[in-house]
Amino acid sequence: MPETESNVTSVRLLVHGSASAAWWQALQQQLPAQAALACASADCPLDGIPCQAVAGDSLASLLQQARTRWPQQDVILLQAGTQTPPRFAERLLAALALDGVLAASPLDDSSAWNPCADAASTTSERIDALCRAYGRGFALDSGEVSLLASAWQGRGLAALDLASLPSGLASLPGRCVRIDTLYLSGSGTRSKPATAPASALGELRQRLAQALQSGDFQPALFGYDGRPVLLHVLHGWGGGAERFVRDLAASDSAHAHLVLLARGNFPRRRFGEVLELYDGSFLGPPLRQLVLPRPIADTALAAYDWQQFFHGVLADYRVDALLVSSLIGHSLDALRSGLPTCVVTHDCYPLWPLLHRDFGDAALPFDAAQLHSDLAAADAEFEFACREPRYWQALRDGYVRAVVDSGATLAAPSRSALANVLRLAPEFGALRQQVIAHGLGQWPQPPAASEPPPRQRLRLLVPGRVRRGKGAELLHAMLPGLREHAELILLGAGAEGEHFFGQRDVHVLLNYAHADLPRLVATLQPDAALILPTVAETFSYTLSECWSLGLPPIATRVGALAERIEDGETGFLAKPDAAALLARIAAIAAAPQQLQRVRARLRTHAPRTLAQMSADYAALLPAAPRSAAPPLRHASPEQIQLLVQQGELAAQQQALQRQAATLKKQTQELDQRAEWASGLDRALRRAQRDVRHHQLTIDLGRSEIDRLVAEGEQRTEWLKRTQDDYSRLETEFELRTRWALNLKTELDLAHGSLSWRLTRPLRYAMRKLRGARARLAFSLTRSRGLLQRMRGSLKRRGLAGTVQRALREFRRGKPPAVAVLQGLPQQAATSIVLPAWPQPQVSIVIPVYNKIAYTLACLASLAQHAGKASFEVIVVDDCSSDDTPKSLADVDGLRVVRNTQNLGFVGSCNAGAAAAHGEFVLFLNNDTVVTPGWLEALLRCFAEQPDAGLVGAKLVYPDGRLQEAGGIVFRDGSGWNYGRFEDPADPRYNFRREADYCSGAAIMLRRSLFEQLGSFDRRYAPAYYEDTDLAFAVRAAGLKVYYEPQSTVVHFEGISAGTDTASGMKRYQVVNQEKFLEKWKDALTRQPLPIDDAAKAPHAASFRKSRRLLIVDACTPTPDQDSGSLRMVNLMRLLDALGWQVTFFSENRLYLDGYTPALQALGVEVLYAPYMNDPIRLFRQRGGEFDAILLSRHYVAINYLGLARLYAPKAKLIFDTVDLHYLREQRAAALEHSEELKRKAERTRAQELKLIRECDATLVVSPVEQALLARELPQARVDILSNVHEVFGCRTAFAERKDLLFVGSFQHPPNEDAMLWFARDIFPLVRTALPEVRLHVIGQPVPQALREFESEHFVLHGFVADLEPFMDGCRISVAPLRYGAGVKGKVNMAMSYGLPVVATTAAVEGMHIQAGSDVLVATDASGFAEAIVRLYDDAALWQTLSANGLANVQRHFSFDAAKKALARILA
Repeated sequence: MPETESNVTSVRLLVHGSASAAWWQALQQQLPAQAALACASADCPLDGIPCQAVAGDSLASLLQQARTRWPQQDVILLQAGTQTPPRFAERLLAALALDGVLAASPLDDSSAWNPCADAASTTSERIDALCRAYGRGFALDSGEVSLLASAWQGRGLAALDLASLPSGLASLPGRCVRIDTLYLSGSGTRSKPATAPASALGELRQRLAQALQSGDFQPALFGYDGRPVLLHVLHGWGGGAERFVRDLAASDSAHAHLVLLARGNFPRRRFGEVLELYDGSFLGPPLRQLVLPRPIADTALAAYDWQQFFHGVLADYRVDALLVSSLIGHSLDALRSGLPTCVVTHDCYPLWPLLHRDFGDAALPFDAAQLHSDLAAADAEFEFACREPRYWQALRDGYVRAVVDSGATLAAPSRSALANVLRLAPEFGALRQQVIAHGLGQWPQPPAASEPPPRQRLRLLVPGRVRRGKGAELLHAMLPGLREHAELILLGAGAEGEHFFGQRDVHVLLNYAHADLPRLVATLQPDAALILPTVAETFSYTLSECWSLGLPPIATRVGALAERIEDGETGFLAKPDAAALLARIAAIAAAPQQLQRVRARLRTHAPRTLAQMSADYAALLPAAPRSAAPPLRHASPEQIQLLVQQGELAAQQQALQRQAATLKKQTQELDQRAEWASGLDRALRRAQRDVRHHQLTIDLGRSEIDRLVAEGEQRTEWLKRTQDDYSRLETEFELRTRWALNLKTELDLAHGSLSWRLTRPLRYAMRKLRGARARLAFSLTRSRGLLQRMRGSLKRRGLAGTVQRALREFRRGKPPAVAVLQGLPQQAATSIVLPAWPQPQVSIVIPVYNKIAYTLACLASLAQHAGKASFEVIVVDDCSSDDTPKSLADVDGLRVVRNTQNLGFVGSCNAGAAAAHGEFVLFLNNDTVVTPGWLEALLRCFAEQPDAGLVGAKLVYPDGRLQEAGGIVFRDGSGWNYGRFEDPADPRYNFRREADYCSGAAIMLRRSLFEQLGSFDRRYAPAYYEDTDLAFAVRAAGLKVYYEPQSTVVHFEGISAGTDTASGMKRYQVVNQEKFLEKWKDALTRQPLPIDDAAKAPHAASFRKSRRLLIVDACTPTPDQDSGSLRMVNLMRLLDALGWQVTFFSENRLYLDGYTPALQALGVEVLYAPYMNDPIRLFRQRGGEFDAILLSRHYVAINYLGLARLYAPKAKLIFDTVDLHYLREQRAAALEHSEELKRKAERTRAQELKLIRECDATLVVSPVEQALLARELPQARVDILSNVHEVFGCRTAFAERKDLLFVGSFQHPPNEDAMLWFARDIFPLVRTALPEVRLHVIGQPVPQALREFESEHFVLHGFVADLEPFMDGCRISVAPLRYGAGVKGKVNMAMSYGLPVVATTAAVEGMHIQAGSDVLVATDASGFAEAIVRLYDDAALWQTLSANGLANVQRHFSFDAAKKALARILA
């Protein structure tokens, strides 16, 4: 008989099995109000729970009891002991409301519906939370129920034929579903996931597997944990806005937080390409993700796909309110949700598109005209692609309407930020407004309180990125005057901080971990912090962090800084200009008690906490969630199919991982076999080389004998045998011709034979095997070398030093990028102001005919990118019929020449040149736009190339593709635009080289030469081939034509003359080719033959360089930092002078700002990443073109020896030791009595001797090393190519000099040892006799061990860009090296300036030195100090050493001496 219950009870929860009383109590607390608990056994541990034993524990028995006791009521069956998550009953019952559902079950660990393969490693509660977060809210048809828990629909249960139920749980009648957002686990054996029938869980399993790898990540139980759900809308740029969201989500435990991120691409200027939804912790993979079919560039007024995804998130996660921090990459639909919305004004976007604008400037109206002006003035760093004012005005208006219509609350981190927003959008005045300052979290380790020590100058810390608007401009302007008062530490400056490398009194740490800031501040002990934005910030986390560390800020009086800082109390304020800041810093330095007062105030000035911030925001946000639970829905067939495919994809990925592990194991085995094969191959090559050597000796002997015999016969029988010899040769020629023809026939038959065709796969396989073997050998050798160098560095420098060295070595610069121009240029003539110089160096001549828009864009770019070079602009108007005359009259600073009749391009250029005043005349098309530094680069080429007659720029298309990197002229007079349509940053097109001609769109030559040559030849009027003709005329005058890649000009080709060669002006291109061919037919015979394949263009472009040489070194040379680099750069200069085309790449393949362009300016083709990432491909594709290959340093050369021999068999292989490393290491081992160093030296010796044996020639820098190798390897060819130095001469008298000088890179261990010895044992003795003398130590990175000796007399300069003031101003150079090898560049360099040197024996080894007359030499500390003191006061001795040192360099180390040696080596 049915039991009578309260009307409130509508659900029965029937527990079967046994469990502890604690489990029952916990379950009772979880029950919803409408549910009643019952037990299916005779006894229950808790009182008051109805109990009735069931005959058997089958599903049918349990359901029968439930139907009998509670007819028509919903029932939940639960196995006792099951681990149940929060609100599991309500979540189960929600599925019963779906159409046709009889029973609903959770996912579990006891069936095939297990979503987690590794459930044993984590908690059931965590897996349930992950299922809630990553599940789709689907009720998936299962045909069965869970053994642990199932909910049954009362009416459906009443109609169910229980007698027909199967004995198991499968194939039940009615619709049974599994809920993919609910998970329960039992206490028994766990079941691993199966691929069927639960393959619809594929996507969920994949996401859970990824999430479980994210530490202890456990998302919120959105909609089920009693907390309101907040959705943050945010861009994907990181920065302060993301920090705010992270902080609020971490500190606000009263709400569950979600983050909707828009991710995009900065180079494409599209910031909404992918939407990603994250838990507020930002951990784990995205909860949801959508690739937008129509990407959002900035902010969309409306976007259907964005809106659908957004509303799906709101519904699935039961979002209660929104916090909009940024709409970049999003749609304004975010403001149309109908939910409570708070707009957090981190900036003024999208009210104004320029993010770094000074909105506090009261003089600016910020109206439509201001918007137009700002967009027109925006430079290449403007964040957004669109520059159309109407677009941004429409977006602003749409944003304002959406915010106002939503009734949103405005929250701003400062009063000034709120005032700026209200100034731009007065309509927001009616909305609720709140200023809520950001909070600051606690540091992982409490900062240590300490007072900085007294100093002569302030130590100022500049925290954070240094870039435009963040202090870069002010720092550069302040530096010259700032050094008097302070030294600077740039902490975390980022890549922009590299611009400050080498600056005196500026120390740069590019990056650091944020948690390390307290430790760094405690270590550095700065007196104050500099916060220097020139654009108002809305808050400044940096200021809060400085306060929390007790660090007084010196800041610009802008934005929130002016609002938050009490001047003189909690910091110091100054106008955002260099003079005002310098004055304030000088005043603080003069009265340091001001800093003490601020530090004392900051001890009681507690920064605002995250808890305070979250409490303020809580007052604006819902305190309770919406009552409805997140919805469940049936999955459509298409959705099921998608989930199945995701599961199959996951399975395939796992299979791939297993295969990858197997492949790795097999690869290791193959490596071992390849090494064995490589050893055999090396032995075979050595034997073959020995055979060739012996055969060559025999052949030479036979040849000499034959020559002597023939000579004797000729002297005695010449007249008699002349006719016979002729007849014999004629007969032999006929015989050899017939033999060759027969041999060709046989070869053709062989190639057509069956055996040749059958063995083709074998021959192909052998070629591939040789290539694979080369790659394996290269990788193995390189890896071993890197490991050995790493071990050596760790022992010598320690972990921190090794990391710093690696960061320096792999600090990657970026090749200059070419800006892409969007659309037609638009420029108002009245806004263009050209600079005016009384005596311009360059006259820029621009011939124009109509097309005024392009002319104005060209003139505007000249004004915008005017640099240090002085110039005038002459526009020659060739009878234009549009607005050209009127518009040109409005351009300030422009000279205009108007032709009385149409003269064409040639006549107009000549007319403009006739009116020029400059030393140089530069012809520039009007359909061009110049770029920064373009003119200076052209002038630099003339300054560095004395034989330059004409120089042309790199031309690029507006879309960023290369148009021309110098032109090629073939023997038939046709031309080729070298590099057309290629990447302008490709290394092939970025080194200075001779060109056949350069397009007249941007060429420059001396005006005197132009007049001497008779101007442009009128026979080519009106246009075309006049520039090619001029280039040939320049060469005929004995000068050269150069292509200068550092000068980039954007050319709208075809604007000035069209592109169709059959009509219009362009038809003269064909006509004038014939004229050119006739005029220069003799010169054209020396030009290359025409080509039809672009792959042959590089050879044609540099055909004047008949020989080619490849150089491989460890790093790109930095000649202002170390002697080896200076030698390498000068070696490249000499190779260029000897007619070699040099190609260079460094082992790290990095582009180094400043240094790579310097090599390219020498005519060196420098290869770098990402254009050259695979050396093996380089050798395979280009090895055959090199006549010689120079491998520098043993640890580099060993990696490329095999590749050079395999792919460049004809190249002469040269090993450049730089210095004998093993000799230096042996001496270091002896000095330090180190067995470990001795073993390392033996390994290096074996490697260097192996290279010397296997290379065709070896270079050493001193006769000492040559003599040593003659004993070690008497059969090897060893040549001396020592250091190369320009001889500057002595330019300052003895009496005008003072102090001592040491120059050397501290990456070289002997230099560090030398300075430590000098500081410890020698300098104190010198100071005793010469108390006022100072030692200037130049070189980087400065060792920490050396800093303890730093004082006003022992000055550590670090890197110095210009050594000349020290070489000309110091009295003595010291070289106290105790060990080393090779020739010491520091000694050479000092002597080349006439600066006398005091050195050790090791420092002058192999330098042809006469001790006492060229250099003073000492072997111990007292002798070294005595020599310095004696020389310092002896003017006569000083003069002798100066003169003899200069003579020594001239004889042995000058360019002339090195050129002769290099020519001999390469002969």
